[in-house]
Amino acid sequence: MCSKIIQWRWLGIKRSDNEIVNDPGVFGEVTMSYGNGHMRLDARRHGYTNESGKMLAPLWDAVCVGKGPRDELWRGYQRAKLPHGLGFTTVVQEWHIEHVDMRPPQDSIDPAQRGR
Repeated sequence: MCSKIIQWRWLGIKRSDNEIVNDPGVFGEVTMSYGNGHMRLDARRHGYTNESGKMLAPLWDAVCVGKGPRDELWRGYQRAKLPHGLGFTTVVQEWHIEHVDMRPPQDSIDPAQRGR
C-alpha cells in the first residue's frame, strides 16, 4: 500500500505546525519488521525490495501513538546526520503516515520503475 510519510521532528525537535503542513512528504511503502527485540518501520520506494529503495532512515522501537481512519502517528528512534559533518546521533522521531492508495501517484514513481 502506498503511503505519504511526513517526519514531524528535525534532530529530535518538534517542527512547527506551519512546517509540517507545508511539507510535501515522501510517498512509499511502509514495512514493519521485528528482530533482536526491536520493532522497526522502513519507508521504501514503491516496488523496491533492496537497499536502494530506502527513502528514510528506519524508525526503531516504533510505537503507534495515534490512529485515524486513514492515518497513523508512529514514534520511535531514528539515526540522524548532524549538520556541518559532525557525524550521526540517535533522536526521537515521529512519522505521520497517511494511507493514500494501493498504487503510488504517477509523479512519485521512479521513471526506471514505470511500466512494470
